[in-house]
Amino acid sequence: MSGSRVEPRMRLLLLSVLVLCAACVNPGHPPEPEPGPESLAYWQERVRQLQPGMTVAEVRALLPEFEHGGGSGGAGGGSGYVLVYSLSKEWFVQVPFQYGASRPSGSGPSSSDDDFLMAGGSVSVSSNAERGESWRWPIPDPSR
Repeated sequence: MSGSRVEPRMRLLLLSVLVLCAACVNPGHPPEPEPGPESLAYWQERVRQLQPGMTVAEVRALLPEFEHGGGSGGAGGGSGYVLVYSLSKEWFVQVPFQYGASRPSGSGPSSSDDDFLMAGGSVSVSSNAERGESWRWPIPDPSR
């Protein structure tokens, strides 16, 4: 066996190994994009960070209101309410709040949204009617 005959075979072998390794690293598919605000996975990740006792401002920092969503609303009674607003063109959220859920006693009444703290129960993320999807995340009740 002469060195001149082995060398082209080795080159071919090394080239084949490089091509196969390159195919394993990038098999011709672009990397999976990070989920964006139109995907349920994007909002699920953010909702999982919510904790009972968060203020309205803290919740809105994780779940910002979509600026073209038509505003927010809610339903309430007694000492709490459920805030409902758009997260994106596709998704809206429902978050339960309770007045003074963990406010110090004797702190007096106030009309600030931040006097309402996120209550235990569940947060619901739902899609528009065309898509018809929804997802609920249980939030433990701190009083139990």
